[in-house]
Amino acid sequence: MPTSTYCRLAGGLGLLAGVTRLLLALAPGGGLARPWAETLYMSVDLGLLFGLTGFYLRHAGRRSAIGALGLLIAVAGVLAIRTGERSVLGPAAYGAGSSMMVVGCALLSAPQLSSRTLAAAAAGLWWAVLVVVSAGGVLGHRSEFQSAAAGLFGLGMVVGGLATWRSPPAGAAI
Repeated sequence: MPTSTYCRLAGGLGLLAGVTRLLLALAPGGGLARPWAETLYMSVDLGLLFGLTGFYLRHAGRRSAIGALGLLIAVAGVLAIRTGERSVLGPAAYGAGSSMMVVGCALLSAPQLSSRTLAAAAAGLWWAVLVVVSAGGVLGHRSEFQSAAAGLFGLGMVVGGLATWRSPPAGAAI
């Protein structure tokens, strides 16, 4: 599949995952029974993985070791969340995975911060998530800050997905 096709698909999936994540920040679980809610969250996580991979590929001219490291950390974070209590992290898996994902997205997007693009806006939102989560940890109001961070993260995925979908790179195959 050509990179341009993958980026369009990944951007669309990232955008859809971001919109869904935004809605879930407002209504966690969406009122669904547990198996359906878990399926929805797994689908969102899959969209996030595609979206972040597409974001990285789309901005090939700004790739860096820090961006690649960020992608790896973000993917590891999603995997930690998905394995949950079954992992070596036990009950701390969700919190650790979320933290990894936030740090990974910030690092992944760091090379974009100096550009004047939608990708820079997504990067700014992901860095804002890192600031909000850190402030919540320092101030001890973690749950209040987590909701704001979830909304900002979802918005970052919407903007990042749109940036990835809108103008994919021309041509090379993956």
